Amino acid sequence: MRHCGGDAVAAVAARSPSPRSRQDHHCRGRGKIRGAVIPPANDSRACPPPRFIDALPSPQARDCLAAWRAARHGETLPSLWDFAPHRLPAAVLPWLLIHRQRRDGELVYGLAGDELIRRFGENPKGKPVLGDSAAPVRAQRVALVRQSLATGMPFWFRGTLLLDNQQHVAIGRLCLPARDNDEHVLLLIYFILGDTPAQRLRIVQSTDFAPEQTIWCEPGDLAD
Repeated sequence: MRHCGGDAVAAVAARSPSPRSRQDHHCRGRGKIRGAVIPPANDSRACPPPRFIDALPSPQARDCLAAWRAARHGETLPSLWDFAPHRLPAAVLPWLLIHRQRRDGELVYGLAGDELIRRFGENPKGKPVLGDSAAPVRAQRVALVRQSLATGMPFWFRGTLLLDNQQHVAIGRLCLPARDNDEHVLLLIYFILGDTPAQRLRIVQSTDFAPEQTIWCEPGDLAD
């Protein structure tokens, strides 16, 4: 708060009930140290918005994003083979799944990692993406895939895997858009959140997906 001296103080006092009430009016709701005003706690300058990379749960997930980003070379969609599989951490390779958009626009499964094939009990290659899911769920998920391929922006979403012992396991998926010659593909990388089940049990169902569990990468997150 600005300090005044001499006649200025007397002039202000004559217009105000008291110096204290004037000070309360100007400083209500704000902190004060030796006359300096402290911005409120919700000031946007005090807490910048988190970056997309900060939402990723592990160094391996961040390494996957970095490999995808380095392969872009200024393009919206990098070539899949410029970063996968050779530039990805070895530990994630069994947990990869590709969604391929054919020339007719249909989304089908491409290559799948060994761990996913083993846990789902089949190799889904060539089958429609989420072909066994309820129509509203499939439409919601397919819309995310198409949005990512159209914008070139990765996204992360959480969900739950139901195992055949009825155990629910929280997972996250890092989704990286790319191209394979003249086709667009989305590379999904599964990450188990928390403790990995001791037994290698079959996955019965992928459940509990909701839009609020989705985090999108923004162009500013990819800036140097």
